[in-house]
Amino acid sequence: MTNFAPSSQELDPELARIGATIRQMREMRGMTQEQLSHAALLSRSYITNIEVGRKKPGQKAIARIAQALCVPQISIIRPEADE
Repeated sequence: MTNFAPSSQELDPELARIGATIRQMREMRGMTQEQLSHAALLSRSYITNIEVGRKKPGQKAIARIAQALCVPQISIIRPEADE
């Protein structure tokens, strides 16, 4: 089977950072990707692709994820704004 996933060098650093932020917030809340996807009304595969930096979440997706995680959208887009 051929792996079509981009290498870490091909990933957009901004997408990787957003994905890592979402994953960290999700894990801190003890949520699985399935639970987050259900709460955000998004597919689990879409959440996975966002978390690994393969997909760019749109504004609506960011809003749904933020609401499901009970955080402001800016915390996902610019986590340094919370510091």
